Amino acid sequence: MNSDHAARRRDQAVPGDGTLDRRAFVVSGVFTLTAFAGLPWLFGRAEAAMAPVDAATFRTLSAFLTGAADLDPALAERALAQLTTLDADFPGNAGRLADAVGTSDAPSVDDFLAHPASSDQGLRDTMATVISAWYLGYTGTPISLRAEDDTGFVTFTKALMYEPTMDATVRPTYARAGLNYWVEPPDFVTVPPAPPGITSWGRQSPQGVGAIPQAPSTMPEDPAAPPSSAPPATEP
Repeated sequence: MNSDHAARRRDQAVPGDGTLDRRAFVVSGVFTLTAFAGLPWLFGRAEAAMAPVDAATFRTLSAFLTGAADLDPALAERALAQLTTLDADFPGNAGRLADAVGTSDAPSVDDFLAHPASSDQGLRDTMATVISAWYLGYTGTPISLRAEDDTGFVTFTKALMYEPTMDATVRPTYARAGLNYWVEPPDFVTVPPAPPGITSWGRQSPQGVGAIPQAPSTMPEDPAAPPSSAPPATEP
């Protein structure tokens, strides 16, 4: 995408009255999602405050803030609904953030953070809320030792916090190489010599410490316990 094309996209997003056209904003963002690799984000220029975001605009804004181009639309819709439940003002706050991004012409979130348009603490709080939902995979605040809180599930497998170290670690509870991958040693491990047939011994394997003694059928009385005052049980 060349600079002339990007300029045309920005111009299309701005009607004669200088306000941001929502359809052009969404279309430009979706277009950028398909051509993300190293290219500028095309948020239209705006001077007036933007209306509350919908799911498509929220997804485009989330992609800009997180740098992830392939965010699931269904997850974006879920996250927006849950954030709106937590805070009825969130859609409007997100709309103002999208407006500030468009006004700044910042090609990346780092450039936006360096722009004066991002200095408003309310906008920064909204940014943190959006990024947190995608990275942690949930909305709200967990409270330890409590059965209920205001958290809402967004995603586990697509939570962005696992991506930076995916080459070295895996998502919790997930096996990197499939079921029972640990049975065979990795290629880079030199296995020491072992007795022949060790993998097929099963129940015939040597007993290392002998049989485990059986527990007694009745528990002995505690010598320190006070004598029982209950009468002995009698046969009917």
